[in-house]
Amino acid sequence: VGTTLPLWELTDGRWALRFMVLAAVTFVTLDAMLIPKVGTGIYAIGTLTVMFLTFTDLAPHGGIVTTELLKAATSVAIAGLSLALVSAVPFGPTPAVGPESEEAETLPPQDVRARFAARGTIAVMLGFVLYTSTDWFGIHTCMYTTLFIASTDRVHRLRKGMLRIGGATVGSIAAVALMVWVLPRLDGVAGFLAVVAAVTAVSGWVAAGSERISYAGMQIGLAFYLAALITNGPLNELNETRDRILGVLFGVVLAWFAFAPGTLGLDERRR
Repeated sequence: VGTTLPLWELTDGRWALRFMVLAAVTFVTLDAMLIPKVGTGIYAIGTLTVMFLTFTDLAPHGGIVTTELLKAATSVAIAGLSLALVSAVPFGPTPAVGPESEEAETLPPQDVRARFAARGTIAVMLGFVLYTSTDWFGIHTCMYTTLFIASTDRVHRLRKGMLRIGGATVGSIAAVALMVWVLPRLDGVAGFLAVVAAVTAVSGWVAAGSERISYAGMQIGLAFYLAALITNGPLNELNETRDRILGVLFGVVLAWFAFAPGTLGLDERRR
């Protein structure tokens, strides 16, 4: 929120300036994500800034933008506190973490980081141009997908792309099924919360699995929440869910081309 508000005020109504700011934020985000220890935090801030800057276009005036961003910050704070409290309850022995279980992390050379960041920035901004030039906001997920699956390791990147497609599809289908067939038959909030809890349990179970499938669990939950919790009643229009899945597919394709071996001369290495 702190980074988004000043950037939004600077670029509000200025498409070219918004383009340049988004490109700069994306480049810094992808470059910094390869820095050991601090890269994850910078990546989270940068990714959320890109997402928030995109969603500000949906608000009719500045007051609503500020209010909604503050609501988002409050929601994250409440969720983080709740997770911390739940995590404090021991459910079993805590696995020991020692030097032998920690993957050695080294800072890649600056030229490698710059080429990686340039690739990712090209993919993200192509997604931005795609959904803005076509006035098709529903596929804006193509921007975030390229950020979410960015990795210097080709196999890891391809696996995350496939898991994002599969997880987003399953989560969206579950949300549509809930809103079309289940929600109209529920009389109160208790039944709705029970269904949400069930889907959350499934996505959490998948996320707690092996590295090969865990990313899909987060995508199932995310896609389900975005579709199911955005409306106050039965779903009458499926276009948004369809467009979100199409955006994910476009994003995976953009990332595949941008990070294809041989372009920009990036030496593929596992981070």
